[in-house]
Amino acid sequence: MQKPKLNEAKVESSVPAGRVKSLKLSGIHNCCPPHCEAIKEAIATVDGVTGNTARPQETRFEVNGDFSAAAKKGGAL
Repeated sequence: MQKPKLNEAKVESSVPAGRVKSLKLSGIHNCCPPHCEAIKEAIATVDGVTGNTARPQETRFEVNGDFSAAAKKGGAL
């Protein structure tokens, strides 16, 4: 099974500079519990993330914590 990639997700508004407390994402492939688990595992690798609302078969979710929203290789959304 191919794992979904967070860099394929779309931020639901412009990406703010610096650290954020929450970020809404949409458009990621999330068809089943294993994909949702892979999404949650990827989110958990981002420093400062404390939670998320990802659920199987939902293509929109929110990530919470105190983290950098800027996309960069190896650690930010």
